[in-house]
Amino acid sequence: MKKVGDGRRVQKVEKEIQAVVGMYLISGFSEPLDVFVTLSRVVVSADLKSGKIYFTVLPKGASRVDVVDEDAIQETEDMLNSHVSEVQQHIAKELKLRFTPKIRFFHDKSVDKVRKVDQILSEISNQNKRDND
Repeated sequence: MKKVGDGRRVQKVEKEIQAVVGMYLISGFSEPLDVFVTLSRVVVSADLKSGKIYFTVLPKGASRVDVVDEDAIQETEDMLNSHVSEVQQHIAKELKLRFTPKIRFFHDKSVDKVRKVDQILSEISNQNKRDND
């Protein structure tokens, strides 16, 4: 979504939507979530009529950070998108905007890419330590 004109307003709306939807998922969402959902970023069009909400997931009750399988991620994305009208109504109630953006939820794959790079660097570091010993 291309941003034109005064991007400060768009950025402010993106941050407000992220905060409102994040709190809603914690305290008011109608479905129980089997994973922890974190909103990584919100991208809204310049006319504020459409938006994308990117999320990441972590397993609940894990003692360390584990990776959630693709099926759970897809189920979470499908469930969030099936309740998108409920989320939009909450945004409309909380934020006084002329138009409530039509939103969609997307899994943020950039976190997975960072995790893979970190894992590769860790393996290289461990291999270098073994080679030096």
